[in-house]
Amino acid sequence: MQRRKTETGKQKKLAYYNRILIYPFVILIFIIVTNQLKKYTTNVSHTSHYQYLSIKPISEKQEDYDVVFYNINLKVELDSSLQSGNLQGIVGITFRAKDKPVNGVRLNFSTQIKVDSVEMASGFSHKNNILQVKLRESVDAGETSRIIIHYHGWPKPYHEWVYGWKLVTRGDDHKTPWVSTMNPPFGAQTWLPCKDDPGDKADSVLFRINVPESLMVVCNGSPVNTTPLGTGRKIVSWKESFPIATYLLAVHIGMFQRFESSYRQPNGISVPLQIYAIDVDTGLVHLVFQQLSAMFDFLTSTLGPYPFAPEKYAMIVFPNRGGMENQTISSVEDINASSTELYVHELIHQWLGDCITPAGFEDSWISEGLATYFTALYEKTAQGQTGFKYFMNRRRFVGKGQIRVQAVNIPDSVYHVGRVYNKASWFFYMLHNLVGDSLFFTGVRSCLDTYQYGNISGNVLRKVFEQISGKNLSRFFDQWLHEKYVPRLEGKLKLVKAESGQYEYEFALKQLQKSKKPYHLPLEIFCWNPGADSTITFEMTERKQKLRIRLPFDIRKINIDPDEKILMSKEIYF
Repeated sequence: MQRRKTETGKQKKLAYYNRILIYPFVILIFIIVTNQLKKYTTNVSHTSHYQYLSIKPISEKQEDYDVVFYNINLKVELDSSLQSGNLQGIVGITFRAKDKPVNGVRLNFSTQIKVDSVEMASGFSHKNNILQVKLRESVDAGETSRIIIHYHGWPKPYHEWVYGWKLVTRGDDHKTPWVSTMNPPFGAQTWLPCKDDPGDKADSVLFRINVPESLMVVCNGSPVNTTPLGTGRKIVSWKESFPIATYLLAVHIGMFQRFESSYRQPNGISVPLQIYAIDVDTGLVHLVFQQLSAMFDFLTSTLGPYPFAPEKYAMIVFPNRGGMENQTISSVEDINASSTELYVHELIHQWLGDCITPAGFEDSWISEGLATYFTALYEKTAQGQTGFKYFMNRRRFVGKGQIRVQAVNIPDSVYHVGRVYNKASWFFYMLHNLVGDSLFFTGVRSCLDTYQYGNISGNVLRKVFEQISGKNLSRFFDQWLHEKYVPRLEGKLKLVKAESGQYEYEFALKQLQKSKKPYHLPLEIFCWNPGADSTITFEMTERKQKLRIRLPFDIRKINIDPDEKILMSKEIYF
């Protein structure tokens, strides 16, 4: 027999107080651990469902060859639930060895897809989203060769909203399939073996898409033909004859309504205009075609002829928000008369993004910033200066973060609205003001003429504008692209002396932002009283500077950058 030890009254009281003190801490620790487990579970689930975190940018091992041509043959089979299916691919890739002989080709391709065989190869390995192909014969520098990849599977989503390859259904009682692609930055490799690099454009691409007879197929470029197979299926062929980056490749499959029009450019070459919609009013489509014609008027006069004529320019609905500037066929969330900002933004990209493309996604701010800023310029033609200022003020981003992208494998970083679109649009607005109206448009046209169907980087952009303006723009580019914080100015006005109708003030200026270096800012300072006003120009180059202001009137109001030409915040005391 074992006896239980009895507690004294003092011991019982001590145990009671210990429980009161300890229990809250135990509960707090339990809550913290539970929340951390939830976060871990959520992150694991997010990582396992989406592929973007396991997909990396291209490596130096892929720099020894250029892609010349993609021959994309896809057979799309859908299961009875229309929730999934099987994608059978036969993709031929013609490539050219660059500066030295090439013995193997390293491609980007999701390991969620099964590679069955590779023709013209002595072997291959497929792991960690890399398809390494060993060639049968070495390819000498400057020579071309080809491999053909056979594969099957069903693509797993690339990202929550940049999905790569996506199947959805429409309708309640009678469901219909709807397949769409959206690739940037590296989602093309989830459904296509490729060199997934915006800096390596294929000279041309042929699509041959095998689908059920009832479905329509729309891709980049121009239609080639449709071949009935006599088995309830058909092959629809499209060809893109202009150089194209992999992230701009597009395959759309569904039961679309097709509408056609055309735009005759000032050079006499017509551009076929097409809209692919679902359940849209015909009268509304005609209105959208009119809007597109007005946009073409502005862009052909400002940027030059449409770069992909005589191929089409089309807009097609897709199961997502916003839009995507796939070459010759922009995806848009809806067809309606109130989406002009979206439509003109995607159309601008055909020049600035598709014709000249960022060499890497660290410079996605070039295409998105220019498209956003030129949308503002289009609003100016339609609604005047008021419309322009309203547009730009809605995009005044004074939050933290660099314009130049750091995490190029994460779509939310590459396409961060505040930094990559809005702050970058202000970069181009300030560049416009710095070099002047005529030289700004000359610089953009020079980029288009010099790097047509090629690539452009931030350094190249700077050199173009330095050449046409005669200005050293190193500091301007460095401070606005690499600093995390925009200028935050504080101004204090103090009357120093007033005599004989003359007034002398001291205006003390400070830069309060946490930047590594002070910004160089060409400031306008507006001084006002009911009977007179004056604007003073001043170059601020230090953290703290004092300015002497002498005027024949007393200042009742003072403002820094009254026309809001600089992206900054300001506080003024006097």
